[in-house]
Amino acid sequence: MEPLYSAGCKQVSATALDPVYLNCLTVTKSASRSGFLTSTILILCALLYRYIITPSLLSKLYGSSYTHLQPSQQKKFLLHHVGLVMKLLSLIFMLFPTFWVFIRGHYWTDPFYHTSQITLGDVAFLSITMVSSLFIFQLLCEEETKLVHILHHICATLATQGLPIWGASTPVDQLSLFPSYTKVAELCLLWVLFSGVYSVLTTSNNILRRCLASSGGALLHRLYFFTFYSTSVITMSEALAILYPICLGSSRSDLSLKITVILLQILFTGTKVLTTLPFYTMGREQKMQYQEHQRKARLSATCPSKRESQ
Repeated sequence: MEPLYSAGCKQVSATALDPVYLNCLTVTKSASRSGFLTSTILILCALLYRYIITPSLLSKLYGSSYTHLQPSQQKKFLLHHVGLVMKLLSLIFMLFPTFWVFIRGHYWTDPFYHTSQITLGDVAFLSITMVSSLFIFQLLCEEETKLVHILHHICATLATQGLPIWGASTPVDQLSLFPSYTKVAELCLLWVLFSGVYSVLTTSNNILRRCLASSGGALLHRLYFFTFYSTSVITMSEALAILYPICLGSSRSDLSLKITVILLQILFTGTKVLTTLPFYTMGREQKMQYQEHQRKARLSATCPSKRESQ
């Protein structure tokens, strides 16, 4: 039987391949499932945090690197693992529909796999919802969160959650606004894609540095520098990918949209810059400590040989 949102979209266009009709299907379907998906993913985050990624599991995996941490640091370390799992899942779900739609020219209403009822748009919206749900979970659970990160999480959540509501609220006699909605939807996909790669790198660094802390600074400072340079490239690529098409547009009807996107991008870029810069500072400190340790080791190795020769 035909779903209600499909019947409503037929009033917009009776042609099954009309882009307006296809966009209407994707928007109304996403808006109708937004609340349920967000609640489900929040429950999944809670289950991961309480029953799957437990302190006992991390103690077995990392040993003293985890058990010697303060209780607040152990909680933060655990939250890093929950975030890494959710961000990896979100990134995987985002890559597949992005490839088939933007590169292979498919529609968001095309089936995800052969004749399945799950569409590419469903998978992409699931990925976006996973990111916004994770931000809500982090706001609830993290104790030491900087103001800029709080603003980032709030604005990103409102933007991604409000997008389908905005699209579904478009008046039927103002369908000329749909291209603007499509443009914003594509920008949100880019935000999620770049944010996913960036977050996986930074979260992996936060986990690996605990494991490498006892091995000295040889690998640790290289890890910091790799994270700094890779996240810097991602930050610049995201800013260019978002701002370049926005600044090229010349229609005054999109002025408010441009201002909103530019302000959000400034916030997102500023947050990434503030998160990225400490990796370079810590990398330099670890490199200096490592070089000092090597120098002392060479001195201690040469002193006994001089004493024996005397």
